[in-house]
Amino acid sequence: VVQNSPSAHKIVYDSSRDKNDSKICNNSTATLSLARQTLDRGTLLACLSILLLITGMSITFPHMQSRRDELGCDSLCYGTMTSVRSALSLVGTAVVGRLSDKNGSLLARTLGSLGKGKTSTIEGATKNNASPSGRRACLYLGTIATLVGLAIAASMNSLWGLWLSMIPGALLQHNFEVYKALLSEYHNDIEHLEAQIKDDNGEG
Repeated sequence: VVQNSPSAHKIVYDSSRDKNDSKICNNSTATLSLARQTLDRGTLLACLSILLLITGMSITFPHMQSRRDELGCDSLCYGTMTSVRSALSLVGTAVVGRLSDKNGSLLARTLGSLGKGKTSTIEGATKNNASPSGRRACLYLGTIATLVGLAIAASMNSLWGLWLSMIPGALLQHNFEVYKALLSEYHNDIEHLEAQIKDDNGEG
């Protein structure tokens, strides 16, 4: 008789709703933990990448200065090279920024698909990294551009080779800006999840 009463049905309904709310809260907390783990890993990898880039530049730039002197690149030549590098960097920043925002572009579907397919799991929450990424594509592109520039500089011992070696890196090596945009997205995801958890808990 008690089980068929309206109050008994209300108790059963409230118990079921509490379980669903608890499950949603646990999933949101697990997703937040996974997002923070992704941010920590991304920050570590970005710092290591920028450290390697700066170290490489510190090693090669003094050699490039002496090489310019050996090849007869005077102050006019060096000033022109600096101006061209700045112009290429300006154009490259706009191009790479636009490409990194597009996950459905040809670059993202090809170069941005390298290294995909891995999933991250923590406390039942799973993040799928199998989709193409414009950010990932531009990071690969910047690394390849740096290697191409170094290969040209090493293979062509001439002033023309010096000019050509400058172009790939100045135009396409903008990994620092891409990393900033990527880490900013990670922070935004965490802030969104924290706000969602507060709303679910009635704290908003």
